[in-house]
Amino acid sequence: ISRETGGQLRSVVGAPDLTRVHLVDELAETRPNDFVLLEDIHRLSAPVLALLAEAIAQGQVPSSDGQRLDRSRPFPLPDLLTIIGTTNVPGKLASSLSSRFLTLSIAPYSNVELKAIVVSIARQQGRDVTPQAARALAAAAEGSPRQASVLLETIALAAGQPRITEAVVREGLERAGMDTLGFWPRHRSYLRALLDAGDVGL
Repeated sequence: ISRETGGQLRSVVGAPDLTRVHLVDELAETRPNDFVLLEDIHRLSAPVLALLAEAIAQGQVPSSDGQRLDRSRPFPLPDLLTIIGTTNVPGKLASSLSSRFLTLSIAPYSNVELKAIVVSIARQQGRDVTPQAARALAAAAEGSPRQASVLLETIALAAGQPRITEAVVREGLERAGMDTLGFWPRHRSYLRALLDAGDVGL
């Protein structure tokens, strides 16, 4: 979409150590029709999120010399700038910020879709993944392409070979903590807590 509108896509990975100066510098480089993708926006610190909400509300950011902010010389944001924030825990965002966004909920990917994604990623990496291995990785990814990619990379590196079979995947998943029923350690912890609690409701 950014190419079609003559803009650029700028990706910023949300991280607790990303500073307000860094965010301002990123926004100051934007041009009309640009898209700014803030991945895992919930991981940004409270001061950075507050500054972002302020920037969206006022259409401007403080100027920056690369080390500190100067609110006496605000820098206007360009027209038709689109800011996209991704998160899987929207409840962590303050209403002052979330209310500035149009919220779109995306359903988890199906195993069929994830299998195709795994095959595509493996091909790009020069790896040979059997259909059965791709299916096993898709089932373990819990609807997340990123999780599927991480699992593929982790298991491939541990295997030390370009061809990834279902047996290699099963061994890698077991080593990572998944049991034969497809439960990760945190799933088993949830079930154990429910069992210990006795009669509870969800």
